Amino acid sequence: MSEKKNVKNQEPVNETAKPVDKYQQKLEYKKKQEEKAKKSRNTLVLIAVIVIAAIAAVLIYRVYDKHQKVTATQFTIGDYEITKPELDYYTYTSYNNFMNTYGEYASYFGLDTSKSLDSQYYTDDLTWLDYFQQDAVYSMQQIYGINDAADEAGFEYDASEEVDELMEGIQEAAASYGYSETNYIKALYGSYATKDLLKQWAAFNFRADAYYNQYAGEIVITDDEVASYYEQNPDSYDIVDYLLCEIDAEVAEEETETEAETEAETEELTEEEQAAIEAEEAEKLAAAMAEAKAKAEEMLEKADSEGNFVKYFKQYNSDNSDTASAIHNDEKKSDISQSAVAEYLFDEARAAGDTTIIEDTDNSAYYVVYFVSRELDQTNSVDFRHILITEDSLPETETAETEAETDDESETSDADETDAVLEMAESVYAEWQNGEATEDSFAALAGEYTQDSGSSDNGGLYEKVIRGQMETSINDWIFDEARSEGDTDIVESSYGYHIMYFAGENDPEYVVSIRSTIQSSKLSDFLSEQAEKETVNDPNGNLHYLVVEKAQETAAETATETESASE
Repeated sequence: MSEKKNVKNQEPVNETAKPVDKYQQKLEYKKKQEEKAKKSRNTLVLIAVIVIAAIAAVLIYRVYDKHQKVTATQFTIGDYEITKPELDYYTYTSYNNFMNTYGEYASYFGLDTSKSLDSQYYTDDLTWLDYFQQDAVYSMQQIYGINDAADEAGFEYDASEEVDELMEGIQEAAASYGYSETNYIKALYGSYATKDLLKQWAAFNFRADAYYNQYAGEIVITDDEVASYYEQNPDSYDIVDYLLCEIDAEVAEEETETEAETEAETEELTEEEQAAIEAEEAEKLAAAMAEAKAKAEEMLEKADSEGNFVKYFKQYNSDNSDTASAIHNDEKKSDISQSAVAEYLFDEARAAGDTTIIEDTDNSAYYVVYFVSRELDQTNSVDFRHILITEDSLPETETAETEAETDDESETSDADETDAVLEMAESVYAEWQNGEATEDSFAALAGEYTQDSGSSDNGGLYEKVIRGQMETSINDWIFDEARSEGDTDIVESSYGYHIMYFAGENDPEYVVSIRSTIQSSKLSDFLSEQAEKETVNDPNGNLHYLVVEKAQETAAETATETESASE
């Protein structure tokens, strides 16, 4: 029975088959093993092909993805298609400019340089990355707008020399920091930045700068514009002569205690006791202020002329200073520290001989003021030439010897270098004195020796300089009342030693200042106009700050509509 049940599972019997010997069996077994191994090899090959294809697909995708990021348009500015590398370049530039300006103070603005920009918020909705991207986009609008204006004007400019200088600087900086040039560029301008792209962007920017400077140089500001601007803003350019006596409220001081004792006593007081003490102090101050006011009124009554004001000044002035300190001449409104006094003196209704008492609650004092006169400041600007001599002026061998001799004595080294710089300045000065000793020969020497890149191409000349524009030591020399055309000397500053040549006076300072202000205003208008022409279009929302702005505008419109409907 069991045999019948298993018939279906058995192989059919070949009645004619011959018996197979053991050798034949081995051959058959070997053949089957080889076929099995062949199938395994084919399977492995197929798997390998699939794996390689998958890896290739990933690599191709990555290359494609990077290519897309590099070449795909993120948004447009006017007719310009902006890619991610270009946005990164301007964003990093904005960030670098911010850090160069504020550096270690960045934390005061809430910026942590150890964290990513997109993880830090400078408003409730916008990150620091948004901040720098917004600044970057506006800069791009201006630069593209200027280049378009340059195209319209037929402006041609070759920026190759400036680009070469930039790349040389980058190469040197990269080497000094131990970077490859490629990695340094990426560190500065983003991971997609390349040397070729940087050259392209830089050339575009240099052309914009060149056209901007040409446009600035062609701005004409008429005398009528200057006069009109002065009439609208006289307080900025007039000066006043006046007399001032300060009378402080003098509160009697109690026996002093240590800070710790005062804090301990304060902590032990109840709120009522503390309030009582504060009220008592306020009462004492009010009494002292009343006494000071009485003195001021008494002084005012006696000071009915300039002479009497000066006569009684020392009697009433709180700091018992010399009478000369009562006299204030040629002061601008911005020079007067007491704002209420400045407002009084520059009131259009003011007339010679006017007097008043002004209360200063912040400083617990009264000021007795005597107005003398007001006029337009006619001080002239000046022209001068200079030759700046610095450590870089020294011969390399001399510098190397100085450093080697005083390697372990930095103070001695600094003194030696300073002496060497001064000696060279004196040598160049003597060379001029022993030559033709003219302004032209001075200009020639400036072209040869000066380390001031800002004036090396024009013989060390600075024109229409106004007070306060230069470093103090330079300012004091050129605006010395005894200064005459052709005067020369050596003046030290934080930059080095300056061989000075006074070329003479120029336009009044107020004219120079007003012209500069009007020009700045016109240039600002020019930049705004060019930027407005370059509309930003970001349909895919790649600029997050624009997405936020749009949402805020929509919310404001909805709120307005709702409010209107409820009314």
